[in-house]
Amino acid sequence: GAADGNTFDLFMKDGYGPKGNCPSGGNWSAVLVEANPRFDAKLAAVEKQHPYDVSIMSSTAAYMCEAKTSFFLDTVNEARNFWGSSMSSEHNDVQGSGKQKVTVPTMNLNRVLYVQTIPEDYVMLKMDIEGSELDVLPCLARARTASLVDVLYLEQHQPSWGLTGTTAA
Repeated sequence: GAADGNTFDLFMKDGYGPKGNCPSGGNWSAVLVEANPRFDAKLAAVEKQHPYDVSIMSSTAAYMCEAKTSFFLDTVNEARNFWGSSMSSEHNDVQGSGKQKVTVPTMNLNRVLYVQTIPEDYVMLKMDIEGSELDVLPCLARARTASLVDVLYLEQHQPSWGLTGTTAA
């Protein structure tokens, strides 16, 4: 998830390597996906600052299909940017927040890769989706779009937070 754009800020400060090294003379574009509606305004501001380079999918969960899902809000970890919001009601911070939920659409990561990239692009995928990584990764690995991803940054969470029962093994 894009949260409030903090990872994008790191990218802009060359935290993933110099942007000038991007192919095509340093040209880049970004698609930021975040399910937590708390961050809609901050992400809209990021898109406004970079209107031709950044596309925002606010109040939308990154997943392996297009549907609607319950998304549970972390309301207790303000100091950590509400990092425990998740599609899983089993997440500790979700439980500590009283399992407050909203309904959000899911986007199909494979479709976004197919529509937004070409084989010549250098594609960096950052996946921090609070337990749904193990739902999405097997689907991505089996898809042709997997070959479009050049580097994957992954924060893996508890397998039990996934919705499909996929394990880390």
